[in-house]
Amino acid sequence: MSFIENIKKLSGVALVNLILAAVAMYFLPWWSCLLVTGLVAFFYKIKPLGSFATGFATISLLWMSIAIYYNTINNSVLSNQIGGLFGGISGTMLTSITSFIGGLCGGLGAWSGSLLRKAIR
Repeated sequence: MSFIENIKKLSGVALVNLILAAVAMYFLPWWSCLLVTGLVAFFYKIKPLGSFATGFATISLLWMSIAIYYNTINNSVLSNQIGGLFGGISGTMLTSITSFIGGLCGGLGAWSGSLLRKAIR
C-alpha cells in the first residue's frame, strides 16, 4: 500500500471514529469512545501505530471540542475554578490537558483493538 493510499485510509478511519465516538459519547459514558476506536481499528484492519495515531487525534479533537463548547457556555467560570484547585492553571491549559487525556484514551483503545485483531489472526 502506497503512502497516499495509507493516508486516505487513515483519514476515512479518523472520520468514522469521530462520528461514531461523538454519537456514542452523547448517549453513553465517557469511556464509550475507547470501545468505538477499538472496534473501528479491529474491523478496518489498521496497523497498531496507525490505529493509535488516528484514535489519539480523533478523540483528542472530539474532547477538545466538547471542552471548548462547555467552557464557552459558562464563560470559563468552571474551568478557572477547577484550574485553581490544580495549582492555579488556566482554563485554556485545563482544556489542553483534557484533550490530551482524551486522546490518550482514544489512542489506547484503538491500539488495543488493532492488537486484538492481530492476536486473533
